[in-house]
Order: sequence, then structure tokens, then C-alpha cells
Amino acid sequence: MKIALSLGVTIALLSHASAHWIFADLLTGSPDVTVANRDAVRYVLDYTPVLDVTSSDITCNRLPRGFSNTTVAIEAGANVGFRSVFSDRDKPEPIWHPGPLSFYLGRVPPGQTAKTWDGKGENWFKISEQTATSNFGSFAGWPASHKSDLFATIPRSTPSGEYLLRIEHIAIHNPSAPQFYVSCAQIEVTNGGAGNPSPLVSIPGYIKPNDPAFDIDFLHDTSVTAWKVPGASSIWQG
Repeated sequence: MKIALSLGVTIALLSHASAHWIFADLLTGSPDVTVANRDAVRYVLDYTPVLDVTSSDITCNRLPRGFSNTTVAIEAGANVGFRSVFSDRDKPEPIWHPGPLSFYLGRVPPGQTAKTWDGKGENWFKISEQTATSNFGSFAGWPASHKSDLFATIPRSTPSGEYLLRIEHIAIHNPSAPQFYVSCAQIEVTNGGAGNPSPLVSIPGYIKPNDPAFDIDFLHDTSVTAWKVPGASSIWQG
């Protein structure tokens, strides 16, 4: 009986290990009471992850329809998130690849809006990061694993204005071949503060293709006890 159960779990994990997903819905409210908004999320071409960190696709993914016509107002200090989906874009699909999850904000430059900005420039800063502190070789060791609704908080002192909110999950189950699952939503931060977000990075440009973080085989190297998430060097919490 114990053998059959283990085999069933193994088959389930293998079937999900090949699954891809997209972050299609912007979530507002609390993790217990959420409102999903798809209109403000830039429509992604398909479920194939981005592989080239030097490509412009790494910013907001492949966008066959250009940018959205909707921008959602979110108050500074509020929870915000994304929902990952698969198949018909209506079925939530939990993250099944091990790896870190990050949220970035990109402040829209003067003279542009969230509806027109392509994300270029050193305007991005990281506001949230989820990484494993132990069990690096296990799916369960990563906080984002097995979840489809993923949240962060807009720092309370974030200046008011329009931004791109970007979610990034880096799947690291294949050594030296990381997969990037990214999406952007168009938002306006309201009732913000006088903070000075930093460090600012460019996307692409924030990660080098030869980043040493990608040289580790997490699923087989059980000696890993600490790991730095690629990207912005620190989280701005306001």
C-alpha cells in the first residue's frame, strides 16, 4: 500500500513537472477576499517560459496584442497579487517547478503612462521575494510551490503615480537552463508616500546569462544551504 501511494505521488509530480502556466489575473484585496482583474494584465502569447534574460521578452513576456487599455488604482500599503492559470486561462494552475518568486515595480517615466510604457530604462525595483532557506532540492522547500494565488504588498511609502507591477517566477529544475515565468499589470499607486525606491535596475539587464546562481543542480545537490536570488540585489520595503 505504501509503495502504491509513493508511485501515485511520483506520477502526479512528473505530470505537473512538465506543466507550464501564465500569470493572467491581477489580484487585489486580501488573500482571503480577492478580486481578480484580467483587463489590466498585459496579454501573454502562450505558456512557454522566457529563456533568454537578454531579450526584451524578459520584461513583460511575449505580447501579441501590445499593451492593455486598463490601469487599476491600488492604494499604497495594500496587498496585490497574480493568479497563475493554464489551459483555457480560467483554470488556476499551481506552480509546480521549484524556484524563487519576486515582485517588481517599474515606475512609468515622465511623459508616458502605464498604457504606453514598454518597461525600458533603469526604473525597476524589487518589492518582494520568496526563496527557500532549506530543502533546496525539494519542491516543498520553495514557498511559491503548489500555489496559484501569489501576493505581495505595495510599500506604504511608494510615491503615487503609474507603474508596471511585474511578477517573476524562476524555475530552476533544469541546471543551467532557468525558465522565467513573467507578467506585468498596469497599475496606479494612490495615497502614496515620499519614499525613494532603490536599488533601481533595468529589465533586461538586471540578470546576466552567466549568473552563478544558475550553476547549481538543486534537485541533486543536497549540500546547498544558501542561495542568492538573481536580479535586484535587495528588496525595497519603503
